[in-house]
Amino acid sequence: MCSGVIIHRPGQEDIRCDTQGELAQAIGVENIVFIDYSDFGPSTFEPTVCLCPVDLGSTADLAGYVMSDKDPGDKYDPFDAHFYPAKGRGEKP
Repeated sequence: MCSGVIIHRPGQEDIRCDTQGELAQAIGVENIVFIDYSDFGPSTFEPTVCLCPVDLGSTADLAGYVMSDKDPGDKYDPFDAHFYPAKGRGEKP
């Protein structure tokens, strides 16, 4: 099952991303890091494809976020990764 990303920004509506294109629109395609599948190399950007080939932890870090498996209520979320702005790094527009 594919997981989604929910981007949380203080004072703004959460952004839900289920495809690479939605994530690129939210944080910029230059911040998306793909998993390197050794024999095949890293995947390439495909806007309509799910987030399975994306290294979500590295992507969050590059874009200035911290990834968590907990929602804002501190409950474990097995289906989505949650991106929260990293302390000490400017909020993304």
